[in-house]
Formats: sequence, structure tokens, C-alpha cells
Amino acid sequence: AAMVSPTRGTANTGPRVGPVVIEEILYHPPTHAHEYVKLTNTSGDVIPLYDPANPSNTWTVSGIDFAFPPETRLTAYDTLLLVRDIITPGQFRLTYNVPASVEIFAYPGALDNDADTLVVKKPGLPEAATGYVPKIAVERVKYHDSAPWPAEADGLGKALHRVSETAYANDHANWQAAPASYAPQFSTLVVHGGSGGGGYTAGTVVQIQADPPSPQQVFVRWIGNIAGVADPGADSTSCTVSGQDAVISALYATGSVFV
Repeated sequence: AAMVSPTRGTANTGPRVGPVVIEEILYHPPTHAHEYVKLTNTSGDVIPLYDPANPSNTWTVSGIDFAFPPETRLTAYDTLLLVRDIITPGQFRLTYNVPASVEIFAYPGALDNDADTLVVKKPGLPEAATGYVPKIAVERVKYHDSAPWPAEADGLGKALHRVSETAYANDHANWQAAPASYAPQFSTLVVHGGSGGGGYTAGTVVQIQADPPSPQQVFVRWIGNIAGVADPGADSTSCTVSGQDAVISALYATGSVFV
């Protein structure tokens, strides 16, 4: 890691930190959630995530194969999110209620659920003779899913949260497991007289199935909070979860008597 200042012939100073830091990593999301990396600008200045003299040379994040688009800037004390491209930035914003002020970018790679290394790099000056653009590491984290790293971040709904923005990133002591900042909101679907109930995120399409009727009975329809039920008159159909708790029931009839 780069040092705070040159220390030739003397004891090393501490590693240089910031101003752009990795603040949160959800590397192993639970079912229905999505992985992401949160970056924060800890300074009072706008940080261009590109070389102003060569705007096409942008910052990158290795480990997830991501390069920032040209002209991207991170404003003072602001954050941005990098999300895996199995969900669009717009969908992520809607699903997790991300404020409009937080920019979201999609990356093509994937974080390893066991261990991985994230390195934020900025472009150096292009070499005059070759045009080669060196990459300068400004932040590096190599996490693990086991001690001394917090195991609670391994698929149990928690993320790795940085303890101190001014302390060295690549140190397990500077990370703790805490609830993910962007976690799916679940609503409960209760199905009486059938199957398919459970906890789901908004927009999930669930297959519901009425229980077989007893002798002399016939299935009539689904009743209750049936706005999301595709075909209320079918004993086997789908239900799109609205994001609100809902109760639906299978209605049966014996002759002219409903049960």
C-alpha cells in the first residue's frame, strides 16, 4: 500500500487512505437479494473518477471487471453503488429504495462467496513513447468468509461494513458484519386452503395451488386480497406479490353451500 508520506531511512508511516474508499461490501447476498459494493468520497472535494487531462482514461475496480464511464464524478461526502448486472441500476434503485442522489452502476463480474480481492485503481500519466496507461491502486480489500473476517456476512443477510473510513481498508479489524444497507423488503402471502404462501419481495410471481377438494366439494374461486391473482377462478394459478401483506383463501362449494 502507498504510504502517507515518503519514509526513506526511517520507520514507515501509515498507509495512505482515501479520499475514495470502499465502505460496504455485500458479497454473498441471501436469496432474493443482490450483491453490491458501496464507494464513498470522504473529502469535501469533487473527485473525478477519470484523468481530467485524458478523460477516456477512467478509474477501474478489479475483482468485478468494472470501469467507470468517462466524466464520472463523485461529489463531496457522497456515495455511489456498484451492482452486479443481473439487475439493472433502475431496478436496483426501485427495489431497494435508493435515493436519486446516489449513482448506481452495473458491473459484469461477480464477487466470490468465499474470498475475493477488490482493488480501486486510478489511471496514471500515459507513457509518451508507448501510450501505456499505468493503473495506480488507491484502495484494496481482500475479504474472506471465515475468521478472522466476520462469517455473518456470508449469505446470512449481513454485509461487510467498514469501521473507520480513515483506517487501512485491507485489515479484517476494520470490518464488521451488519445488516445490509440495501436489503429486500419482504411481504407475507398467506394462502388458506392451498399452497404457495411465504415471504416474498415485491413483484415476485408465486404459483398458488388449491388443496384437493373433499368428496362432494368443488373448487369455486380464490377470495381475499386477489388483486395479483392471475385467474381467481383457477385452482392452480399465479399470484404477483404487491409488496403488501396479503391473505387469500380457496373457496369451495358443496352443492349450493360455500365453504
